[in-house]
Amino acid sequence: MSPENIFEEIYNVETNFFETDKENSNYYLGMNFILDYELLLDSSVSTNTFLKYNIKDILNYLYYSSINYSLKYNIDIMKLYITSNGYYTVSVKTYWLRLVQRHIKKFYNEKIKLIMRRGHINSQKHFEIYGKYPYGMRVLPTLYGLLSCYNNKK
Repeated sequence: MSPENIFEEIYNVETNFFETDKENSNYYLGMNFILDYELLLDSSVSTNTFLKYNIKDILNYLYYSSINYSLKYNIDIMKLYITSNGYYTVSVKTYWLRLVQRHIKKFYNEKIKLIMRRGHINSQKHFEIYGKYPYGMRVLPTLYGLLSCYNNKK
């Protein structure tokens, strides 16, 4: 199927979603742009459309159906805030998801390394003799406090 046909098909599927009023504090998949130091909703698609079509086709649809031609070419999860003067401002949730995923991946790798080091023959002998693992291998890392580096209370 040609890109023009896919674009037209997505447009036909998304017509109702595009024309409905967006609701305050709901999450939307789409693109945003910056105007006067505020992030504003540019274009969005329904979750059904997002799951049905190829990501490149969705990106092209969002980019070419947007009201602004932005240099930013990616899809974000956004929470919508409708201001008193009718602006559709958003906060990007994808950014925070990436941070959490990065921290969890680092935590998981550290835990696996520690478990592997505990399985080493010298660590096992130390445990058999003294009843505890060598210093630095005694406590397994936990998820508690994983994102404490972002705590503003200092």
